[in-house]
Amino acid sequence: MRSRLPGHGRMDIYYFHLTDGEDVILDPEGRALPSQRSVIATALFEARAIMAADARGGTLRLDQSIQVEDEQGKMVHRLSFSDAIRITGGERRGSGDALAGLPPAA
Repeated sequence: MRSRLPGHGRMDIYYFHLTDGEDVILDPEGRALPSQRSVIATALFEARAIMAADARGGTLRLDQSIQVEDEQGKMVHRLSFSDAIRITGGERRGSGDALAGLPPAA
């Protein structure tokens, strides 16, 4: 399905599926985007938003990816979460033990 917005060219529908290599969360609605550049930018934005939410919860999973399919079901882009960020400085793997020495919350 293509949409035609006033003042804009044709926009194809793209589906942004989240996967960890085993399980897949399908995007049932998709998004109308004007170009491949928009597809890439949207995948990057979404991957970073998911990672930011995960990091606030204390865990960052770099084994996930966003697979983008067009209306015909053809994969047109894939973004691994590990390619969506650059890790600099210090150890690359945290222990998750930052709160280990604290007494239980009251």
